[in-house]
Amino acid sequence: MEMDNLRFELFRITENGDPSSHPRFIEKLRAKIPHTIKVLESLLNINKYTCIMFALNISTDDRYDKLALICPKNVFANPSFVHFLIDKGYLLPLTKCHRDCLTVYFEEGIVKHIGKSFNDTRIVSKWGTGHLYEHSLFEVPSNMGSDVKYFSSINCDDTIKYFVEFAKSRGVELKSYNY
Repeated sequence: MEMDNLRFELFRITENGDPSSHPRFIEKLRAKIPHTIKVLESLLNINKYTCIMFALNISTDDRYDKLALICPKNVFANPSFVHFLIDKGYLLPLTKCHRDCLTVYFEEGIVKHIGKSFNDTRIVSKWGTGHLYEHSLFEVPSNMGSDVKYFSSINCDDTIKYFVEFAKSRGVELKSYNY
């Protein structure tokens, strides 16, 4: 019950429209509902990347940036891309969490959130338009899903290659793109 309250309060905080206030409110929440969430410094502008870009290691890759610019607005590293990676077998399912695996959160079979495991009990993930956090498995906002599965990670070069395949499967013509 306490975890449900925490997740709901995290949802309220992260949906307030002011990401700069999130760390302060999450810290204040600790007095009301104990948690182990830590705000991490991001080397990038938090508005420039998503949880998926972070988890798949493409948040700093110029190749992805160039691809995203030439794709329609609905073709980017989004939950559909994660489903594509899973369906194609590019992300291999794991039976348990371990360092550097991907932690994917689902709700009714739909990808809602993704993070990278820091170790077998801690996850690092970016929350919406907000910050990067280290947290335990379910110390995430309630809108990020309740069903968790683990997958092997993939390297940046493969992610870019698979993104090109994903974009093409969505009708994007990338004949002249050299990756």
